[in-house]
Amino acid sequence: MDVRKGVLLVIKNKDNKYLLLQHTRDEKWGFVSGGIELDDIDDIATVIRESEEEVGFMPERDKIHDLGITMEFETPKYKGEYKWYEYSADGDLDLHLQHPEEIKTVGWFSEGEVLEIIKDKPLLVETFKKYVTIES
Repeated sequence: MDVRKGVLLVIKNKDNKYLLLQHTRDEKWGFVSGGIELDDIDDIATVIRESEEEVGFMPERDKIHDLGITMEFETPKYKGEYKWYEYSADGDLDLHLQHPEEIKTVGWFSEGEVLEIIKDKPLLVETFKKYVTIES
C-alpha cells in the first residue's frame, strides 16, 4: 500500500483560537492540510501552498514552525504520514475560500471547542492533544 506524505498546519490567532475548516464532501472539520506534491521544494512549501489553496492565506515561511509531530493513519486506499506545523498569527488574517466546492466554511475555535468539534476523529484528537502539550 502506498504511503501518502503530507502536512497539517495549526493556525493560532492572538486570542489563542485555532482555525478549522469544514469540508463540503463530508461536512467534517479539520485543519489546513494536504499532500506533498512533486513541485513542492520542501514541507514548508507544501504548508504555504495548502494554506493558500484552502483559505487564501500565505503564511510567512520564517513563522512556520515544525512541531516534531507526525500523525500516521490508514484509509482503505492508502497509508498517510502527515507532519504537523504551527503558525501563530500576530494580527487578523484576511482569509478567502479559494475552492468553495471543497471547503464550505472556516472558523476560529478555542481549544475546548476544537476537541469537541473533532471528537469523531480519535487520531486527530490524540495528536492535537500532543500539540497542546508541546505548546504549553
